[in-house]
Amino acid sequence: MKSAIRLKVILLTLTSLLVCSILPVISVAQQDQKPNSDRKQAIDLPEIPNNPATENTERAPYKIRIGDELDIKVIGELQLSHAYPVGPDGRITFDYIGSVEAAGLTREQLAERVKGKLSEIYQNPLVSVAITKYSPLKAYVLGQVMKPGPIEFTTDTTTLLRALSLAGGVARENAPGQGYSTPIYAPPDVAYIIRNPDTIININLRDLLEAGNRKLDVPIKEDDFIFVPIGKHRRVFVMGEVKNPTVVDIRNDDMDVVTAIATAGGLTAAASQTQIKLIRKENPSDPRPHVYNINFKALAKKGELSQDLKVQDQDVILVPKSKASYLRFVFDNGGSALIIPLVLAATGY
Repeated sequence: MKSAIRLKVILLTLTSLLVCSILPVISVAQQDQKPNSDRKQAIDLPEIPNNPATENTERAPYKIRIGDELDIKVIGELQLSHAYPVGPDGRITFDYIGSVEAAGLTREQLAERVKGKLSEIYQNPLVSVAITKYSPLKAYVLGQVMKPGPIEFTTDTTTLLRALSLAGGVARENAPGQGYSTPIYAPPDVAYIIRNPDTIININLRDLLEAGNRKLDVPIKEDDFIFVPIGKHRRVFVMGEVKNPTVVDIRNDDMDVVTAIATAGGLTAAASQTQIKLIRKENPSDPRPHVYNINFKALAKKGELSQDLKVQDQDVILVPKSKASYLRFVFDNGGSALIIPLVLAATGY
């Protein structure tokens, strides 16, 4: 009996060690859309509470940073009690005792260090340290945001959503530096947090922004690089018998053929409502694009929603002339009727 229990304990221990050894190479949170990342291996996300700013009640003590301003008081010694800035070398220059290492210490640790040095001069000095000015932490947000560049924050509770907010938010329209008068971008699927050369965290940005998955709202650390890849300008081409043949920007994933044609001014009187073509390449190098036939009459009269397809980037909507319009052309142009059979054959009638 004891040997069986011992065997179970050994097996559980080995299982735990095996899981721990493979964790660093698991993709972040098994997100629904895994980005293509050939550069570095993603790491796991830590468990993040629903509200990291308020639910984390046990935080590590603050450690003094370069650029902080300290108010150090020595009880009974007014000449020693004033502000001390932490210099670029991480040290403060204290009266009578000279340079003291401060960066990386807590307030209590620095107070003890100063007290130890002052004890050589004063008998049992009482020292307190307060921080009157915190040096800002810096991170960098690049890519498809409204204000790319460095951001500053003063607490270690800043998260990805707050960092994106400090950068003006994810750009959808009128992003700076682009050549379009009214640029429309595909909503980005992913963001990368580059923490060091060996650590890249992949975040499913749609899941975070649209589904509100707060587990992906990870803490941001000093000197992190947050990169939101710039989505391409998405568009659909509306041609043929529409009032304003044009290129229509796809503003969201719900745009359909009816909306695209309406954006182009709607159908002309000569348009065929039963032979509208949606031409789509499954990939840019596809030599044989797929052609969908759309019957607007069936959509309007019978409510066949299957006729109203969602458009995709680089789709071409072609609205041909109706047969009736060709017949009117024959009556109006006499001898031109000889070309009608060729035109009808070329357009699939």
